[in-house]
Amino acid sequence: MAIPFSRSMRSLAADGFRLSGSVLAIAALLVAAWLMWFASAQVTVFEVSEEARVEVITASHSVDAPVNGQILTSYVTLGKHVERGDVLLVLEAETEELKLEEEVTTRQSSQTELEGLRRQIEAQLSALAGMRRGHEIEVEQRQAQHSAAQARLEEAENNLARSRKLFDEKLYSDQELGADVAKEKVERATATSLGLQIQRAREENVALERAKIAEIEGLEQRASQLEGGISRSASTEARLGVELEKRQIKAAISGTLGDVAQHMRPGGFVEAGERLFTIVPSGAKHVVAEFAPSEAFGRIREGQSARLRLDGYSWTQYGTVAAIVNQVGSETRDGRVRVELTIKSVPDGIVLEHGLPGELEVEVEAVTPAVLVLRSVGRMVEGA
Repeated sequence: MAIPFSRSMRSLAADGFRLSGSVLAIAALLVAAWLMWFASAQVTVFEVSEEARVEVITASHSVDAPVNGQILTSYVTLGKHVERGDVLLVLEAETEELKLEEEVTTRQSSQTELEGLRRQIEAQLSALAGMRRGHEIEVEQRQAQHSAAQARLEEAENNLARSRKLFDEKLYSDQELGADVAKEKVERATATSLGLQIQRAREENVALERAKIAEIEGLEQRASQLEGGISRSASTEARLGVELEKRQIKAAISGTLGDVAQHMRPGGFVEAGERLFTIVPSGAKHVVAEFAPSEAFGRIREGQSARLRLDGYSWTQYGTVAAIVNQVGSETRDGRVRVELTIKSVPDGIVLEHGLPGELEVEVEAVTPAVLVLRSVGRMVEGA
């Protein structure tokens, strides 16, 4: 039985085949284009930091309280610009000042006494030298007298010997011999007495010199004690000076005050080691970011481009800060790798300040989508 509208059916069948062939051809072209893109297109790969911030190139200086104390005077205000050497805080130091004044008074008194002792010692040394010279002259005079007495004694002995000889020859009378004997005895006694006087004078001179030396040694001992006391006072003054210096907290560098503690006003109390404030130096800024070791080592290198999205500025409105990798840390710290970047350009409307946080993206490589897929598959296999 013939099918009604057989020609219409054949026409429709022919048209449907041509339509399907066109769709397949288009699909094949799309697949080929996708495969070509998949295998040859370059896709930029970014490594995203765990943390990033803007910092001044010169490191900021944190100031901690060196000692416990109550704030007497405060010149600390958040955002204030200070110059190196400016006094920012003065802590109460009445006890140390009183001790220092006492030590200064004691030292000055000891120095005055020491100067007097030194003059006495010089005078006593001069007196000792004069005494020794006087004793030497006295002994020399007595020795001269003794020498003269010895000469007279020798002459008397010679006369007595001649008198005895003449007496034996009956040429000399008893009276004349007796007179020569008496004279010899007198000269001998005189010489002996002068010799004893020399010995006694020497002994007396030695005793006097020893007494003078002992007096001088006593003065020198007292002077030595004073010198020791002065030295100790000077050391104490230096220590108290350091303590007073600690109670005057000065700016170690020039910059702007930041991170100021709340109680930085007169009457507040600070404890040793407590963070008081931070001085942020003026100057050029750079970007510092921290990455996981697996993301940084071997992937982030000097010269790579990066972009910083600041938390305080919407990147869709203000854009991102362009930067270039300047230095990559060679070791981890707290499980992270530090990366420093030079700022290349800053969009209008963004004001860079020290400490601004954000997120950093570093262009580490450009690879095909096929490589990315293969890497993902490899990670999946490794994790399975």
